[in-house]
Amino acid sequence: MKLKLNFLPYFSFIPKKLNTNSIIFKIIKVFFIAILLSNSIYLSFFENIFTQTISPFLAIWGLVLLLKSKNSKQYFWIGFFVGILWFWWIGLSSIYFNLNYLVPIIPIIIGFIYGLLFRLCYLLKFDFLRLCGIFCISFIHPLGFDWLNWGIFTVYGFFDPSYRGIICIFLIA
Repeated sequence: MKLKLNFLPYFSFIPKKLNTNSIIFKIIKVFFIAILLSNSIYLSFFENIFTQTISPFLAIWGLVLLLKSKNSKQYFWIGFFVGILWFWWIGLSSIYFNLNYLVPIIPIIIGFIYGLLFRLCYLLKFDFLRLCGIFCISFIHPLGFDWLNWGIFTVYGFFDPSYRGIICIFLIA
């Protein structure tokens, strides 16, 4: 005898006929990973203990999903979206020089640069080396500015806000 629970409200957020090979699904997947890697920037706006506690663990989840990415295209697009989510504000400075048309172009260029850097990290054969390569991206300082700083993962949460905490997060992933 099969019990049917027709009286319970049910709504599926995932369509039943979701094709995992579709382009839309792949874009959503890499954007979700980029949001997980950028969560500490955007969750810092909500100053409560829950978001501060969960932020490093979401970053670890993003690193794990990044390592499980299957091909170099996914690494490129994750790097592209991370570049846009972290550095969209750089294009706003062109407003002060009357170069308003560069506002959308600058984040896209930065996204392509970080997409190429992430794709270069995919060329490393083993996951540990890929993770080390992604960690080493933070040591690239164009124009003397610390652009991609993975230390933001350790600002909130249980981990030490130093390189020791960052290395701990990367090793957990």
